[in-house]
Amino acid sequence: MDSNSPIGVFDSGLGGLTVLKELRRLLPHENFIFVGDSARAPYGSRTPEEIISFLQQFMDYFQSRGVKMAVCACNTMTSYGYPVIKDKTSFALVPMNPAIIPAFKASANKHIGVIATEATIKKGMHKQAASNLDPQIKVFGVGCPKFVPL
Repeated sequence: MDSNSPIGVFDSGLGGLTVLKELRRLLPHENFIFVGDSARAPYGSRTPEEIISFLQQFMDYFQSRGVKMAVCACNTMTSYGYPVIKDKTSFALVPMNPAIIPAFKASANKHIGVIATEATIKKGMHKQAASNLDPQIKVFGVGCPKFVPL
């Protein structure tokens, strides 16, 4: 692949378009390929095996398109699939950031509320990130199964 190869951006639906918009602002000279899996969304009620399988399908597609990097715009796929697949691609794979640092900086009492898919909350990605930053941070997660369809 060369420097002109595109960057892949993917999500379990269309919410990743906000990530794509920011990437286009930050990297105006790059080419992008966006894939949103609205046919199988939401991923929050899926099994870990299904989520990992979907992520592998995205990676296979991006491999066939010769991307130089793929950006995961989905917390659920980051939670379950990224640890399994991160070292198995020929291109860089960038996971979703749980945004604990800005939430911590904005918190007056080290209490952070998180709404996400049920699978993301169950996996504990935000709690782990908070614990790594400061063990005294308390994360209160609520799975919102109707959040994605809205």
